[in-house]
Amino acid sequence: MATAQEISHSLSGQLHEISQPFSVLQGTLELALIESRTVEDYRRSIEHALAESARLADCFEQLRGVVGRLSTTDQIARVTHV
Repeated sequence: MATAQEISHSLSGQLHEISQPFSVLQGTLELALIESRTVEDYRRSIEHALAESARLADCFEQLRGVVGRLSTTDQIARVTHV
């Protein structure tokens, strides 16, 4: 069973993993708006933004797994204290 410290560390890591794709996504979209570019440049920006959004979705799935383990740990703790 994971300790509260292990869960906290895992959550902190996941939150860091989520913040990076958000920053990259925002930067990519902001750069695309700053000045006129070629259609190909816009296409590359959109492809990059899509890749980062897919990475972000993966991070959320991993976070969902951590939260699921947290729920299971909490349920186990309740049962053992009864």
